[in-house]
Amino acid sequence: MPDPAVALRVLIVEDSEDDALLLLRELRRAGYAPESARVDSAASMRAAFSAHAWDIILSDYMIPGFGGLEALKLARESGLDLPFVLVSNKVSEETLVEAMRAGAMDFLMKDRLDRLGPVVKRELADAAARRAVRQAQFEWKTAFDAVQDAIFIHDARFCIVRANLAYAALAGMPAEQIVGKPYWEVFPRRDGPLPGCSEVLETGGTTEACVELEDGKTFASRAFAISDALGKHPYSVHVLQDITERNRVQEALAQSERHFRSLLEHASDIVAVVDRHGLITYISPSVRQLGGYETDDLLGKSYLGLVHPEDAPAAAAGYAEIIRNPGALRKTEFRFPKKDGTWTVLESVARNALADPLINGIVINSRDVTERRRGEVQLKRLNWALRALGQSNSALVHAGTEDDLFRSCCEAIAGREGYPLAWIGLAQDDAAHTVKVAAAAGAARAYMQNLEVSWGDTPLGRGPTGTAIRSGVPQVAGNMAENAAYLPWLEKALANGLAGSISLPIRTDAGVIGALVVYSREADAFGQPEVELFEELAADIGYGVSARRTRVAYEAGLVEREQATRRLRAAFESLIAVLASTVERRDPYTAGHQRRVAELASAIARTLGLNPERIEGLHFAATIHDIGKIYVPAEILSRPGKLPATELELVKTHAQVGFEIVKDVEFPWHVADMIRQHHERLDGSGYPQGLKGDQILLEARILAVADVVEAMSSHRPYRPGLGIDAALAQIRQDAGSKLDLRVVEVCERLFREQDFAFSE
Repeated sequence: MPDPAVALRVLIVEDSEDDALLLLRELRRAGYAPESARVDSAASMRAAFSAHAWDIILSDYMIPGFGGLEALKLARESGLDLPFVLVSNKVSEETLVEAMRAGAMDFLMKDRLDRLGPVVKRELADAAARRAVRQAQFEWKTAFDAVQDAIFIHDARFCIVRANLAYAALAGMPAEQIVGKPYWEVFPRRDGPLPGCSEVLETGGTTEACVELEDGKTFASRAFAISDALGKHPYSVHVLQDITERNRVQEALAQSERHFRSLLEHASDIVAVVDRHGLITYISPSVRQLGGYETDDLLGKSYLGLVHPEDAPAAAAGYAEIIRNPGALRKTEFRFPKKDGTWTVLESVARNALADPLINGIVINSRDVTERRRGEVQLKRLNWALRALGQSNSALVHAGTEDDLFRSCCEAIAGREGYPLAWIGLAQDDAAHTVKVAAAAGAARAYMQNLEVSWGDTPLGRGPTGTAIRSGVPQVAGNMAENAAYLPWLEKALANGLAGSISLPIRTDAGVIGALVVYSREADAFGQPEVELFEELAADIGYGVSARRTRVAYEAGLVEREQATRRLRAAFESLIAVLASTVERRDPYTAGHQRRVAELASAIARTLGLNPERIEGLHFAATIHDIGKIYVPAEILSRPGKLPATELELVKTHAQVGFEIVKDVEFPWHVADMIRQHHERLDGSGYPQGLKGDQILLEARILAVADVVEAMSSHRPYRPGLGIDAALAQIRQDAGSKLDLRVVEVCERLFREQDFAFSE
């Protein structure tokens, strides 16, 4: 049975009833059962807020007498934390930035309503997460301020980052004025940190000290480090207890214990304690949200018994190591069964606390990394497809005949890990409309033996391959076992370990001549990005066939050789366009950044006198220099404001990731090295390799200058554009130390003397 539709209360701000109906139709297609109202004025929108509770607002940007920004302002003034998505026709980048700054969650073009379902799903999830975070923050602050003993948290510079009301009372100033000050300048006032405080931050653990004040009061100060996932200690918590009143101190300690236990039990990660026999003695209530269990369901159960059988040996080995080595931390991943029978992937860190009488067990912290792993698998598949596309385009250039072209393309697709089989079939004009196998490659080639496929309207022609040839439309069989059209070939496919396929028509000037068919060993391996890449490849093969036939015609005196060269060139440029669009889909705020960087870098290279081949290679590298950002979560790329250090380091990985993505693509230039080096600096302060001086390619030095100028002059979600003058001042400041002096001088001349300007 299909999944039941999800109820959704949606307020549509739209003057067109037809457009509103289109939105509702797309929501139903996405699995929602929408309850809706359409408004087109401020008055009707306020009335709608009063009459009903809503889950989400979908708003047109341009409405006569009433616009999307005004609707967004009304939504914010209402005090309701509702996801707000603009749905409109094409608007400028400045308008989009203004809407996002005003609080719009996302923007959707009316000609791309097929994305409405995923956008709504993501925004509803984000809204639920925000509500949960606010509730958690409220509960945490309430509990924190309820503690009667003075508590403060400081960073590695001993500056206060959080203090409760009791500490503020001792300090004699509001809590907000305390934050950022060294704690010994606030309370208790001293010449420096308390004894042992530095050791806590360096090594972890706890320390205690007795502090006597001039007024005769004595405080016991206890400090302990807060450890991060890397085992470092960026913060320390101090608790100050007035030991002149022993009874009050004891009560405060009890209250503090209840507070931190509450923090533990309200954490999103699962915390479990397992005895030396592997039985669960404690598990936090968060297992209810993550797995659907009540805590009593799992107490006394074997922890290893909850591990997927395929992951159990590694988990058991890690558990045995923790038992043998009390000082070790063991990080593992395994599949964990939810109560509904599905599996989720947990990342766990275990620590031996058997010697601690208060714990007497192995402490295991686990978090759900299912979505992260799914994203990594998707990225890996996309890399396979990119590599196949790049190698196939190389085959397009070098293959001499059509047979060589077909064979080389199949080998490029299935010659490495990723795809077990690829074949090309040509449509025959015989009575049976046979599909003749022109080439095949891959570990599962046994599947091709005696394979019968037709492109006629018969059982052997209604499969994905025949349908693709007849209709001229790509056919994706995500799961062969559930596809009735695959029945004639299913037993043989399963016997050869095949689970899914994509069939793409090969089109020449004469029409569809056959199909490219690619198989996967996993179901649902061909998502939209892979489909688009393989569509490009099928089109390239068609161009290649047309080019070779055109060349034959030319040699016979029918056409000119130049036409084939242009088509092959266009096919290669389409690869660069696909790679560039991959980044811009993930990071809409920097859409056009790579193209504009390519314009400026090419202009600098021409002025420097580089030969046309090097300029062309630099242009292609600049067009995809940020391809590595597909590995960075979209919420980090689009987040306003300064990023935390951990997220900034993740963003910095994009240069190395971009190198890894394209290093196996057979470009005629050093494109991969240019991408990896575009954040290197002459003085060695860049990344990821810390190269210096002439260790950095000249093209990468040009790309670095163009990247800085475009980034500073353009708008970003965390700041408006600073303008060309500010960008040129920055590169002049860094000239000779971080950036190539000659390149900087040429860049300045282009803007100041030659009127260079970025295209819109």
